[in-house]
Amino acid sequence: RHRPWTKDPQATSVCGGMEDPFQVVKDEVQHSLSVVHELHKRWKEIYKSATGTDTEEYEWTKSELLSGLRSIEWDLKDLEETITIVKGNRAKFGLSNEEIDSRQQFVDGTRANIAMIRAEVTNADTESTPKSSSASKRGLPLPKKKPAGTERESLLSSDGAAGTSSLTSIKVDTAAHADNSRFINDEVQKQQMVMQEQDTQLDVISSSVGRLKEMGHEINSELKVQDKLLDEIGERTDTTSQQVSAAMKGLTKLAKDSDKGKMCVILILSLILIGLCYAIFN
Repeated sequence: RHRPWTKDPQATSVCGGMEDPFQVVKDEVQHSLSVVHELHKRWKEIYKSATGTDTEEYEWTKSELLSGLRSIEWDLKDLEETITIVKGNRAKFGLSNEEIDSRQQFVDGTRANIAMIRAEVTNADTESTPKSSSASKRGLPLPKKKPAGTERESLLSSDGAAGTSSLTSIKVDTAAHADNSRFINDEVQKQQMVMQEQDTQLDVISSSVGRLKEMGHEINSELKVQDKLLDEIGERTDTTSQQVSAAMKGLTKLAKDSDKGKMCVILILSLILIGLCYAIFN
């Protein structure tokens, strides 16, 4: 029988830490498959017993077994939908080809397993028809046969006396299948929203990097201009130093000639000092 959705903390997607819909449905299928195997085992025990197919337990077990097989088939369809979505956009979901092939193998293997169980139950019903013939010879009433219709109707007719119970199981399974489909669609939409948010953040980061690049170019240009100014100041300083040295030599010579020369030297040096201070501060 189908169980309500349960979340596995280990079933996370590659992107954003959200649950991978495939893993959630896969866990559900594996649980349902284990239940089906137990029902199949019990069904074989009853079928091979002395009472055979004439007990209510046999009809109930067969009904639950067929209902479980249908539930798994619907879940497998959901899994195939997720695989199709991933194959349509491999780069977006970030799954390798090996992972996709592994998921497809799980779906194919599970479908083959439930098909084998269904075939065994159907063949057993066919082989049990002679018992119905012998019952008619003893004057016992035979169940009316329903006309062949859809696959679901044929499965319901094979359930015999448990038809009402089987119909209720189908309604429950249909509701569970709708819930599963809605859950998968919600998870896919959440993943797409997370990817869109990440794309927006990457665009903002790219714009910031572009602005930093422009600022770097501007700083580089400014440093080149400052370097040229420093070179010019250095050249002017060298020229001024040479001129001062020449003036000092002339003043020294003049000072040796007379005392008046000394006063002239002091006056000239003062004028030179004033000129240098003016040139430096400007």
